[in-house]
Amino acid sequence: MKPKKPEKKLECPECGQICNLGKYNNHESYSMLSYYGWLMRYKDIRKEDNGIEPFVHHLFKPVIHLLVWIFASINVTPNQISFLSLIMGIFCAYFFLLGSLVFGALFCLLRYLFDAVDGLVGRVKKTTSKFGAYLDNYIGLWCDFILIISFCICMTYLDKSLVWLYLMLPLFFFMLLHFIESLMVVKIIGIDKYKSVKPQTKYRIVEPLNTSDCLFIVFILSPLWYYLDLMLWIVSVIISLLILKQIFWFVYYKNKLEDKRWMN
Repeated sequence: MKPKKPEKKLECPECGQICNLGKYNNHESYSMLSYYGWLMRYKDIRKEDNGIEPFVHHLFKPVIHLLVWIFASINVTPNQISFLSLIMGIFCAYFFLLGSLVFGALFCLLRYLFDAVDGLVGRVKKTTSKFGAYLDNYIGLWCDFILIISFCICMTYLDKSLVWLYLMLPLFFFMLLHFIESLMVVKIIGIDKYKSVKPQTKYRIVEPLNTSDCLFIVFILSPLWYYLDLMLWIVSVIISLLILKQIFWFVYYKNKLEDKRWMN
């Protein structure tokens, strides 16, 4: 048998400690030890991104992983990325209010990418925190609110129709209702049982028409729908499907909460 080659080790330029090539350092930083180390870390990013995510997350997964790789290498914190997401959301609302669907959709896409990156950077760099999770959801809620308002004002101006002002509240309410409903169930039964009751698929995709998917369909694809003169029809269908989805979740949670075998 050939003797095993000794594992190559390098001295970390940041902390001066000896660490295995391609492995995490003790300070859990992403110093550039070698090109081989960078490749190993990119594989670690893909391994860490193994949660149940929206369909749009899987659609942009290569871009998300690349952004995580970049932000991790320059030591940007997850909270800073969350604030970048907020800035992109403000720019998106600004262009929507100017009547520019194209630039609004572009910044809405950037806002989503940064929103998807911040948590993954925290998990990869082992810097997650409860405040970071709170900040991420808090910023996301405000971004969704201002995007829906600015988008409906934009469509009111472009279509010369007040029907978009009437659609503003239902669109915001039904997009976020399941999020609020999930918090209520977690408060009643606890996070552990909630994770066990959530239906999962082998493709690790959350339920259809979640908030991220709706934002993608309505806002990011808005220039296409407007060009095809299908915007009002698309939004009406989305709201109708969201109502049906809420009926499904109400019946689903009702059966689970009344199931004594599951509750025990």
